[in-house]
Amino acid sequence: MPWAYLIVVGVIALAVVLTLRPVRRRPLLARLSFYLAVGTGELPFVVWWTLAALTALAAPGHRLLAWPGMLALALALLTAAGVVPILRRGLRAREVLEAALHDARLSPARRPRPWWRFVIWPWPTVPRAVRLVRDVAYGPHPAQSFDYYVRRRRPGRRAPVFIHLHGGGFVRGRKNRDARPLLHRLARHGWVSISADYRLLPEGEFPANLQDVQRLIAWVGEHAEELGADPERIVIAGSSAGAQLATLAGMSGEPVRGVVGLYGYYGRQRSRSTIPSDPRAYDGTAAPPFFIVHGDHDTYLSAFTARAFVAWLGQVSSQRVVYAELPGAQHGFDQFHSPRFAAVCDAVEDFATMVTRPVS
Repeated sequence: MPWAYLIVVGVIALAVVLTLRPVRRRPLLARLSFYLAVGTGELPFVVWWTLAALTALAAPGHRLLAWPGMLALALALLTAAGVVPILRRGLRAREVLEAALHDARLSPARRPRPWWRFVIWPWPTVPRAVRLVRDVAYGPHPAQSFDYYVRRRRPGRRAPVFIHLHGGGFVRGRKNRDARPLLHRLARHGWVSISADYRLLPEGEFPANLQDVQRLIAWVGEHAEELGADPERIVIAGSSAGAQLATLAGMSGEPVRGVVGLYGYYGRQRSRSTIPSDPRAYDGTAAPPFFIVHGDHDTYLSAFTARAFVAWLGQVSSQRVVYAELPGAQHGFDQFHSPRFAAVCDAVEDFATMVTRPVS
């Protein structure tokens, strides 16, 4: 038991170290940093509870008095102390996001933090006030489907629409994985929240994946009445590769009021098509408002690429371009109810509400 305790605590300690100091330059180590740190960086209280539970299990029978147990206990205490700066960085996200909104002349609405979610149950579950409708087809291909979330008690007026596209490098991913706390939040507050699949490689080689997004937006417009949706108030968002597709939809003239990118990719796709897949090949002057959120510890997609895209778009667009770089955030920070992602949800809701205000 002391050896098992030492090994498990050692793995957790490595995850904490890679969360605080991610490895970027070597691809294999960068991926290891991502896989070990994506949960640790967003679930600091779970790390503490896990360390406490492991220590309690190892304590009976004087097992901690043997040198492996003593070493493991010392390592557990150091690891627990290392989680403190992780939590502090997560809490700093709120001030960074509020500053970004203020810089864009938006007024964020500060909301109380749901500490019970952070500490007790950070995993996303559909709220009781929200109804989930699964696997609605928007095209003939099996991948052309979406889930949507709506409030059970809905007002008579039509609701704005928030469409989210999952990440996965255009080769994997699914609609019930990314940004669920955000989708649940918006549905609870009266939005129609859509989480969509699209064709993946090789069938989904560009422009097929973008055509799926365009088809989805058209489907929402055609079926707005049965969804209880306002097709003139659509915000499209994406995580990682999904952010690139959401960006292309916004840049190519789709009827969306705003675009949100979470730890996104903003370069070109590998494609044999002559249609440009680089967002910067499109007319940026006609772009809708953008809100780009990225982590400064992202080892999958460097924040430099997000900064470069924002700098270009800010020069050519007449609309708001909001950028927030989150301290200590890895790729995939939208998986859990964490202090960091709760702040992102607040900011995205403020941005989406602003850009979908009815035009008088």
